[in-house]
This record gives sequence, structure tokens and C-alpha cells, in this order.
Amino acid sequence: MKIKNEQLRNMIILCTYNIKGFTESNTISQILPIKDENWEIYEDSNILIFKYKNKKIAQILRDNNMYSNLKILSIITPIYNINCKGKDIVSLIKYRIEIVTFLI
Repeated sequence: MKIKNEQLRNMIILCTYNIKGFTESNTISQILPIKDENWEIYEDSNILIFKYKNKKIAQILRDNNMYSNLKILSIITPIYNINCKGKDIVSLIKYRIEIVTFLI
């Protein structure tokens, strides 16, 4: 299953670039809202809300005007059978490679 929605692809690429870091909420807000037949991702006050097939699957609280890239990816990528095995550097590198391979 490939990602057809360009905004969702851009969000994944943005978060994958600095997988262990944070992205400013302003940068994420420029991509949002994301809405297609499966996904709906939007910001409501200080919360980033994720809906998949009209079911709310997760939300992330904004912290110091930033969102965690790893938290965003850990919500989106399991839908596409890409999972992070751990928080150590080797696991994160493998996770990043899997995401990049999936996007190509």
C-alpha cells in the first residue's frame, strides 16, 4: 500500500529527516490539515489529532511549540507495517531506512 496523499508523504519525510528530534508546530501547521479517504490529521488547539478510517487513533500534545517526530511516525507508519523495534540508535537507523525504502 503506497501513500498517494502528497501532504502525508511530506509530513513523513519531514519527520524522518530528524527522526529523534522535534519539529516546530508552525512547520507542521503548514502541511495540515491532511484529509483523504483513509487519513485525517489536523491540529486542534495544542493537540495534533490523528484519525484513520474515521476512527480517532491517537493524539499528540504540543510541547514548547514543537511536536516529536518519532511520536508522529510511530502513529502513522504501523498502518503501513513499518514498526520501530527500539529506541537505540541502531533500531532508529533501521526504522528510518525502512521508511525511506517504503517512500521510494
